[in-house]
Amino acid sequence: MSADAPAMSQALCDALRRYLERHPEAADSPEGIRRWWLPQALQAIPLGVLLPALEHLVDGGEMQCTTLPDGTALYARGDVGVDSESVHRQGH
Repeated sequence: MSADAPAMSQALCDALRRYLERHPEAADSPEGIRRWWLPQALQAIPLGVLLPALEHLVDGGEMQCTTLPDGTALYARGDVGVDSESVHRQGH
């Protein structure tokens, strides 16, 4: 792990928190989160860097992860339930 890894993880967590503050009902896959939720400067990060940041927020209760029937992991704010109707409304 590089010396910049903790700083990158913190930057990712902060960006995800800001996005969820502005879009509290948002829910998306890791790929969608990387493409749509993150500022352009962070969009090139590998999923292997994003996933630990997502799991850190899940472990802290700030986000939740739901596995869809097709196996896709769907991340959302921790205190908002994710159901198939809300996912459908968001076009996923």
